[in-house]
Amino acid sequence: MNDTIPPNDDDGDPGRHGRPTKLTDALFRAFVDLLLRGSFRSTACGELGVAPATFRRWLRNGKAYPEGIYADFRRAVAAAESRAEHQMVARIVAAAAEDWQAAAWLLERKYPHRYGELGELKREVRELEKKMRDLGLDPPKSDEAEDDEPTG
Repeated sequence: MNDTIPPNDDDGDPGRHGRPTKLTDALFRAFVDLLLRGSFRSTACGELGVAPATFRRWLRNGKAYPEGIYADFRRAVAAAESRAEHQMVARIVAAAAEDWQAAAWLLERKYPHRYGELGELKREVRELEKKMRDLGLDPPKSDEAEDDEPTG
């Protein structure tokens, strides 16, 4: 190693040499704030002038080195995204008490095999297969397992 370059100990790898990270405390907080408000990672990168590849590298570094700014950043990103998701789902659930469309939207996405368009298509196929059998016809064999039947 080149001993003339001081160690870069801000990233959790004390033996690493090189320039200091561009992930400053202000940039760290700005990313977390945008993600808490529901921004996509790529949108936050664009807003803050950080290449998405750089953002992904910071997250990889956080996984590789469990101490330091990158590890803290990785944990903060995960926590911010989880919190934002929880807050948005809570708003949809609250709206569902008064608006059936909010409830339908959530069901379609949480249980697409039961309530989504694919679930409806499967129900229609089963009805057509039954009608074919009633007419003495042999419907084509389905590769789908029947364990995703609606329970209600």
